[in-house]
Amino acid sequence: MRDQFSVERHLGKAKEILSDTGSGFVFHFYGKLNFGRIGVEFGRTPKINKNSGRDHYPRVFSVALAGGGITRGQVYGASDAFATAPEDNPLSVEDLATTVYDRIGIVADKELMAPGDRPMEIVDGGKVIKEICV
Repeated sequence: MRDQFSVERHLGKAKEILSDTGSGFVFHFYGKLNFGRIGVEFGRTPKINKNSGRDHYPRVFSVALAGGGITRGQVYGASDAFATAPEDNPLSVEDLATTVYDRIGIVADKELMAPGDRPMEIVDGGKVIKEICV
């Protein structure tokens, strides 16, 4: 049976595992909305640096979405063979945010008032990626 508690239990276990590894993953679970997101703040450079590590790399990174009207078991987008650039179906941060907000019932282009009475959208310019939605 798929219910809130099942989703919460499985996503909670993923959060526990990822947190224990010090992986730097960002985890959000939107409670009763049955929607979870696991992602990274930055990707990592495809090449090892001079200190035998990998630097932050914002051009290619991974995100896992679960529940909340997201199609199960699919991969959307791909990097080139060297993981240096998006190749198929590049997804902007704005598109990801707009899609997540859409799935949890928030209108992403709604205008809010910023300090100084400046109107601004929650997300500027993103679109819902229908291909990943049920």
